[in-house]
Amino acid sequence: MKLRRSGDQDYKEPAIVPLVNIVFLLLIFFMLLGRITAPEALDVIPPFSTSGGQIENQRDILILVSADGRLALEDTEMEQDLLLSAISKLLEEDRSMRIRIKADSSLDAVTLIRLMELLKETGVKTLLLLIERPQDQW
Repeated sequence: MKLRRSGDQDYKEPAIVPLVNIVFLLLIFFMLLGRITAPEALDVIPPFSTSGGQIENQRDILILVSADGRLALEDTEMEQDLLLSAISKLLEEDRSMRIRIKADSSLDAVTLIRLMELLKETGVKTLLLLIERPQDQW
């Protein structure tokens, strides 16, 4: 026989399951948030600049150029000849498409200029060089 005081109620343990559920959902949310952007085909760190405009057309063609001169069209690494022929085919479909070049900051300028000249010979009308802005600027 237990003796109880008149004011005592049954002691209930705190509900820990909803707290665990919330923590688990937050963990999944932040894991997914960290992986929203797909990795690029090449590891490219573009140069920093305080000037430049915003990119308004996401249908542009993206070319990646690594520090050692390797090329990738969108997410596919390829040789220069294949890249130029693929761009020619894409431009046949839509002449208004622009080419965005994301070149590594340590890439030799002569290599980049040579690529730009080849793209011009292919029929490219507009080239955009992508840069990164320092974090304290914006």
